[in-house]
Amino acid sequence: MMEIISNLSNKSIVIGALIVLFVFAGMGAYIKYLQYQVETKSTALTKKIEDNKKLREDFLKAKEEYVKELELEKNKAAYQATTLKEIEQVIKATSKVKQEEIKRGVIKDEKDSNFVITKF
Repeated sequence: MMEIISNLSNKSIVIGALIVLFVFAGMGAYIKYLQYQVETKSTALTKKIEDNKKLREDFLKAKEEYVKELELEKNKAAYQATTLKEIEQVIKATSKVKQEEIKRGVIKDEKDSNFVITKF
């Protein structure tokens, strides 16, 4: 009877030790898996943060360039408006001069005359 208890006791200790060993091995493998997952997500998050910083820098540069381009377009439009007003004034002045010369008889009144200044 003692032998059976002794044999059972030794077998249960060995089986218990094997179970504990497998449990610890399983826990170790699971911990390694979790570490891998954390590292993967951490690496991906770091890459996203770097990409976001680069995108923000690019956006700020693009915004500055857009402001410069907008200012240039505004100045160009103002210059064109000023030039157009000056052209209109010159056309009015030349028209008045032509009418005055027609009144004096210096030139003939030609309806098909091409008396328009197009370029300075």
